[in-house]
Amino acid sequence: MTTENILPGMLDNSIEYFNHEEDVFVLKNGKVTPFEQMEHPDLQIIIDTDDKLKKVLSSMCNGNKFKMLKKLAKCRFGALNFEPDFKGNEINHEFIECQNRDKCIGCNIVCKPPIINGEQSSYEELQIMRELCSNDKNSAIASNLGYKQGTFNVLKTKIYNKFNLITKQQLTKTLMRGGVL
Repeated sequence: MTTENILPGMLDNSIEYFNHEEDVFVLKNGKVTPFEQMEHPDLQIIIDTDDKLKKVLSSMCNGNKFKMLKKLAKCRFGALNFEPDFKGNEINHEFIECQNRDKCIGCNIVCKPPIINGEQSSYEELQIMRELCSNDKNSAIASNLGYKQGTFNVLKTKIYNKFNLITKQQLTKTLMRGGVL
């Protein structure tokens, strides 16, 4: 049996921003549109209601309002996954892989850490979960990540409890649906 997943915005008016190379596109009502060719009131509301975000984006984009909108779309919503970024009043930010993580003034302000099963994940937890989705044994994963076996086992148990996970298959499916695997 095959499962088909439809991307948000393909069959409805939900909005899915996604990055492609250096550009940002919008998927809505079955159409892919370049960022520049649409209005973005939802993004503007986010900026207007968060003073810290507004200040950091202004600094990063030299006060250019359009660049601020695009930077927010790229860094907070730019991953293409199966959950819409905007649907009605619901907003779902995404985790974006970034070479500037922990070096950028916008880290965890413009971009956000991933939310998995309703809980915020640290980058360390995400790395461990990604490794747990592989075919490697726990001892190999612990070694690869630089943990002693006992420490790794405790971390794994805490992660499974925190994110309400039971099986490796459930973990893999959850990360795939969230666009972080």
